[in-house]
Amino acid sequence: MIAGTYYDGESSAQTLATMRTGADGSLQLLAVDSRHLGQCSLAEVTVSPRIGNTPRYIDLPDGGRFETTDNDAIDQWLAAFGRDSGNRFLNFLESHTKFVLASVILVALFCWWMVSYGIPGASKVVAYQLPATVLDHSSETTLALLDRSLLSESKLSDVRQQQLHDLFAPYLPSDSEYTFRVLLRDGGEIGANAFALPDGTLVFTDQMVELVDSDEELLAVLGHEIGHVVERHSLRQTLQGSTVAVIAVLVVGDASAFGDLFAALPTYIISSAYSRDFERDADSYAFEFLKANDLPPTLFADVMRKMMAKHQALLSEGIEEDELPSQDPNSDSWLDYLSSHPPSEERIRQAEQAQ
Repeated sequence: MIAGTYYDGESSAQTLATMRTGADGSLQLLAVDSRHLGQCSLAEVTVSPRIGNTPRYIDLPDGGRFETTDNDAIDQWLAAFGRDSGNRFLNFLESHTKFVLASVILVALFCWWMVSYGIPGASKVVAYQLPATVLDHSSETTLALLDRSLLSESKLSDVRQQQLHDLFAPYLPSDSEYTFRVLLRDGGEIGANAFALPDGTLVFTDQMVELVDSDEELLAVLGHEIGHVVERHSLRQTLQGSTVAVIAVLVVGDASAFGDLFAALPTYIISSAYSRDFERDADSYAFEFLKANDLPPTLFADVMRKMMAKHQALLSEGIEEDELPSQDPNSDSWLDYLSSHPPSEERIRQAEQAQ
């Protein structure tokens, strides 16, 4: 017999009772005064799972409920008729601290693996499945938003703009799935900046053009931004922040069905910096790009030194660190590399070693 409390399901009244089990799995409920309270088969009841030593509930087909703290007896009864469902194993784990600690460690390791490798890997797979229409739409929307808020028409002379377009044209990949083009804009508050949109649109601000000493240094920036496009960094960064969507695309297998996911991509591209790994990838691409075009990777190092000097000059003018263009929440400026990206000295050293 299993002692417990019976509730008839119609009132809040409690009745001390015992539950007797039969050889066929049936159960009979009797009050302490031997009154018959109910009878049914095991198949007709629902038994709550065991959670530590908390009370168990047996819900009866007539709406009644039997509650007991004799968990071991309930487990034995269920196990005898193949209704264990793993509850005893779970209770064993819960009752042994070392197994609980081991489980916590395993869960922590799994979460670390997912964040470090699982989600980035899945995001990369999905990013390369996305159709061209998603890339085009997200890029057009992003550029329109930037032109309305942060950017304005380039103030460089028409002659200078044409010189820059003539400079870049021979270096834009022609045998690519992307339609690469360079646009010039006045960066305003975001200052010296260059960024890439998913469809291959590369935007250079006037301030970036004015920062460098030679046009060849702009080619180093060009190679870096092309690297972001080819590796689909902006899409992968967005997807890494949308884990559920990534899993859905992988399961369904139809990336085009999730085009709406990228409705927020413009804001994400503008407000978020790339991860350090993505920046290192783009740096490496730039080094190979320069060498393939018979240009020294040290051009990239020269640009980084100018960015560092610009950064220090702004600080010397009394501008607080959090007021610099690099810290603007709406900016993905090259100045931002001085803080959230790989250390500038490290990047300069890598460029020099890439010779």
